[in-house]
Amino acid sequence: MALLGCGLVSLPTGVCAQDGAACGTWRERLKQRWMNARQERSVSAAPALTGSRIDQPGDYRFAIVHDGLTRWYLVHVPRIYRATVPAPMVLAFHGGGGDMNHMAKDQYYGLISKSEATGYIMVFPNGFSRLGSGKFATWNAGSCCAGARDRNVDDVGFVRAMIGNLTAQLNIDRNRIYATGMTNGGMMAYRLACEMADTFQAIAAVAGTDNTMHCAPKVPVSILHIHARNDDHVFYGGGAGKMVWDRSNVSDFISVPATIAKWVE
Repeated sequence: MALLGCGLVSLPTGVCAQDGAACGTWRERLKQRWMNARQERSVSAAPALTGSRIDQPGDYRFAIVHDGLTRWYLVHVPRIYRATVPAPMVLAFHGGGGDMNHMAKDQYYGLISKSEATGYIMVFPNGFSRLGSGKFATWNAGSCCAGARDRNVDDVGFVRAMIGNLTAQLNIDRNRIYATGMTNGGMMAYRLACEMADTFQAIAAVAGTDNTMHCAPKVPVSILHIHARNDDHVFYGGGAGKMVWDRSNVSDFISVPATIAKWVE
């Protein structure tokens, strides 16, 4: 598989693309798009209450207003969750141009299956999007990316508010809160390690380096970095990838070695 833009994936023959509309006949594709749009409208109309207690396993969708913007996130509570036992929690940040629904698809990332196997709570936040559906979203991770960066969206504040809600709704082990992310989402995980080191014990960044403008973590944060040496979007050795759509408005990405050296120090 190859990355497109900053987080979308090019799929092998016979596998449908992100919105489920890349396979089948024209009529089938049109029907799938209509069904997707209908589902998004129904979700937008009836989000769960952020103050409601979650006592049962299942999938939940929430909307909160932060800094004048309506922000969304999905929550997966595994079957083995018990409200009397503190559970670890992982926040998974989608790639640039993606959305929370895509990140939560188990056939792509396997995070729901892993949650069921290990018992941790999975949370899928949605980045900033100009669209009501939340698609084609990005994170303000410093020098990247796109609309979230250009509007200086307060993504860190959004994450703080979201975690505040979740720790009130669920029995979360506050010493075991983690972040992971893909490309722009991995970059966002690094920003959280910089600015919310008192919250996140560790992060795992995939194909996204540390492109923060300022970084002064209060305490050490453990880092797992996963990166292909031949990545042609976020180069292992630094610089803008060959498929960045707007070269006039992007900073060259920091290299993997420089990112690791920074955090080792």
